[in-house]
Amino acid sequence: MDPETFIHQVIRFISHCSIRQIRIEPRKFRLVCLKFMELCRDSKQPIRSILPLKQALNKIGSGEHITPQHHMFILACITAKCYKVALPILDRFVFKLDPEITGIESIDTRLYFYYGGICYVAMKKFDKALQFFETVISTPAVVISSVMLEAYKKYILVALCLKGEVPNLPRYTQGSLGRVFKQLYPAYDEFTNSFTTRSVDDLHKVTQNHVEQFEKDRNLGLVKQAIQALNRQNIQRLTKTYITLSLQSITEQTNLPDVNETERRVFLMIQNGQVFATINQKDGMVEFLENPEKYNNTKTLQYLDRQIHQSINLTGVVMKIDEEIGLDDKYLHKIIQAERTPSRFEGEEDLGMGDKIPGGMYHPQAYHG
Repeated sequence: MDPETFIHQVIRFISHCSIRQIRIEPRKFRLVCLKFMELCRDSKQPIRSILPLKQALNKIGSGEHITPQHHMFILACITAKCYKVALPILDRFVFKLDPEITGIESIDTRLYFYYGGICYVAMKKFDKALQFFETVISTPAVVISSVMLEAYKKYILVALCLKGEVPNLPRYTQGSLGRVFKQLYPAYDEFTNSFTTRSVDDLHKVTQNHVEQFEKDRNLGLVKQAIQALNRQNIQRLTKTYITLSLQSITEQTNLPDVNETERRVFLMIQNGQVFATINQKDGMVEFLENPEKYNNTKTLQYLDRQIHQSINLTGVVMKIDEEIGLDDKYLHKIIQAERTPSRFEGEEDLGMGDKIPGGMYHPQAYHG
């Protein structure tokens, strides 16, 4: 069939099909959507697939489900550079995985959080991106997939941009991930170690030594952002030590090229609320100030109100899930069977093997950060 004809027919089908119809064969619907997304991408028209895929994920899922169409939709938004369009879906709280309803596979979940993290990076929402990449690499798995390794690369760089260090991963993360990653990608380990020295010059040298690796991974943009973040963090550290400091001293202590560049960076940080200071251009001095925010305004109250309501809603969701699990036939059958069948050894636990990644290693599309 001609690709254009197929694309047109899929758009029409997704728009008019019934939920009952596609839930009879969710795995076939998954394959149709995947082929549709790939054809739109290969024909340089990824934007055509965005709206139909959004309709598809809303039809096959309940709004609480992660569906195979989620990662296809996010990837279409990334390819078309329509990052903002993806945010309403990414910000939606999804927690249900039901292959019988949606036809989802384990790789679909990992790719959703991987591409979601990339989308958040593009929107400079590093805190959200870090959460999504952490989900990819900490989700239980039998083997370490290439998606996990690609996510770990970006996790390291985003963590350095956001926190200035790489936090420890959750205990339930695949134990061999860090060891395997260091063996395969020593450039990132060297970059992280250099970052902790707080020397921008050393960081530039490491970047130049491994620029081919970073370009190959399409992470050079994130690497450059991490270097810029180190400059900001070095300036922020000075605020904890000094009340006033000359632009010349800041330049020397942070290894910036000249006073004019230092003034420009400090001014931008003041504008963005990253430091609280005033610049005296006549004397070339910077006075560091205390945070003027007293957290006693309407904006703060509205933020607290949103957080309280989110906590209440989340509690309701957890209680509902707990009730559904307690009433599930398979769960009750397993509990009864466990009570009737004693363990071979005292304290022995029944450990599941987790989800297997179909088709072996999957190489996701990378992104120029």
